[in-house]
Amino acid sequence: MALTDNKKKMNNKFYNYLLLILAFSYLSCDEFTYSPSGENFESIELPDTRMEINLQDIGDTAVVWGTTKINYNFNTYGKEFNSVELYLDSLLVARSSNLNYLIFNSKNYPDGNHQIVLLLTAKSGSGSLADQLNLEYVVLVKEFVMTIQNNTPPKPLSISKIETSSGFAKLTWPKYKFSNFESYRIYAEIYVPPYDYSNEYLKTTIENRDSTTWIDDQYVGGKIKYTIDVVTSDGIIYGDPFEFEAGTAKINTWEVLDVNNVKIVWNRCKTDSTFSSYELYKKAYPWDMVASITDINDTLITTAVGFGKKIDFFVKTVSKRNIDFFLNSFSPIESIFIGNPIPAFNQLEYIQATNSIYLTRSDSTFRLDASTNQLLAKEKYMSDVSFDGTRGYALKDLSQIVEIDPISLNEIRTINLQDLLIATNRINKIFTGKSNIIYCNTYNQGILMIDVDAHQIVTKRQLFDRNPTIYQSSPHGYLIHERTGGGSNGNVFRVDLSIDSIVNSGLYVQDYKCIGLSYTGNLDMIIDSYASRIWTATHNGIDYVTFKEFNVPQEILYPTRDPKSGLIGGFEHSFGYFVIYDVNTQSEYKRIKLSSGFSGNIYLFDSKVYSTNGVYMELN
Repeated sequence: MALTDNKKKMNNKFYNYLLLILAFSYLSCDEFTYSPSGENFESIELPDTRMEINLQDIGDTAVVWGTTKINYNFNTYGKEFNSVELYLDSLLVARSSNLNYLIFNSKNYPDGNHQIVLLLTAKSGSGSLADQLNLEYVVLVKEFVMTIQNNTPPKPLSISKIETSSGFAKLTWPKYKFSNFESYRIYAEIYVPPYDYSNEYLKTTIENRDSTTWIDDQYVGGKIKYTIDVVTSDGIIYGDPFEFEAGTAKINTWEVLDVNNVKIVWNRCKTDSTFSSYELYKKAYPWDMVASITDINDTLITTAVGFGKKIDFFVKTVSKRNIDFFLNSFSPIESIFIGNPIPAFNQLEYIQATNSIYLTRSDSTFRLDASTNQLLAKEKYMSDVSFDGTRGYALKDLSQIVEIDPISLNEIRTINLQDLLIATNRINKIFTGKSNIIYCNTYNQGILMIDVDAHQIVTKRQLFDRNPTIYQSSPHGYLIHERTGGGSNGNVFRVDLSIDSIVNSGLYVQDYKCIGLSYTGNLDMIIDSYASRIWTATHNGIDYVTFKEFNVPQEILYPTRDPKSGLIGGFEHSFGYFVIYDVNTQSEYKRIKLSSGFSGNIYLFDSKVYSTNGVYMELN
């Protein structure tokens, strides 16, 4: 081992001598000449020491948090760039050979103020031996103060204000103070009420930290939320949203002109610089554009609405600079209709004893004053509710009913009928009889007449049809349509409340779609045959007799009769019109244009038409 070490030492000495000889040989070549005076080297001029470095977004004090990118630009006046070094309190903390920036992680250092030195170095370019051996540099020192705030990181940026300027939306926000800034990103969230839709769009990116204002030259009014996010070298700081609305073209008023048309007025757009046009839409399948108007001052239109349902309208204000449908301005939806509003319902029932109209639907029951249609009471019951002058019953579930007060609609008691029903049976319809009697139509036991106080079945009538259609016709009773053959053909039974019994009326209905039941004191029936014939049958106390019959231009479907005026109405086959006839004069009384896409039913009562969609209208 010792011999080997001595051998290595001898070899090292040999190489050192060799290098020394080579060095002397190198110095004697033409590149390095001696002066006549015996000096070792020729005199050279001093290198150009001019250099400049400018820090971006720093100023006299840099406020940093987390990882910070320190941006700079410099001029070495032709000298070869070497590096930029960052010293914090005389400690080298970062070095970069990048021409534009260096990265400094402040999380490794305490919060507070620190003295910072930035050193820019470049090769001297003098041509000296030291220069050629990369040992001679020109150095520029830049001093400033750095404040580290890792324990108090930046808060989300909040917009200071938004205002309209020259017809545009102008945003103003405070300058982001930290040095890790890279860019501002401005987003706009636009809400589109007609489509129950909102989306956020990137509007612009700003890379100048000193920029604290921006103008949205696409905004044309409407509700909008702006957000400014700050992109930093340490991640994204998400800003707080700022909601703004100015000059929205909202529908202000609408006026019914006749049984079909309305006038719609909206307010003027206030962003003149970005306005292109108004577009008026109405709800159809899904939306139809009614009109496009390019005059910013033209803010009204007359359009057809029809009767029978509420039609949703909205105004879209189109921007000159937007090609995306959803980047325009949308007004809130306005429901427009002919007539007066009432609760939407499935069935209407008039009770003379309380002078009330009862509207029922799947979740609620409403009591209206029959003279004024003023809402008097509301409760949540299932859709099947039946009243007489002193009592009311509602179907609670498939085996329970609730007795309710016909005035207040308050619940009086719950009656469980489960033990009276066979295991597979259930109730699908109830209607009141006299005193303590109720009638329940069931799926498997026919129609049951039940004494609710005695809690027993008094009698039952098994029908061929498990789910017959039951109409309340007058205070005297009900009519039951039982399908016995193919399609909708079947018998009509009468529930006579005077004796609480179910009797056969002797009438046979040819087609269900052409039957309607109402009353004018006694039990009445209205039938529209395929021969476009209207005829009514009334009960004279013993049996049914033909009351009136006349031909109409075309059959009417689902006819109904006003129990007070005797008017008869029904749908034309196309369902485009609801036509009302006067039985006494055997002539057309009124033709009502229905709303586009109408579905539902219409009732006649006291010279008014009631739509199940929640509107009614006076006929006179």
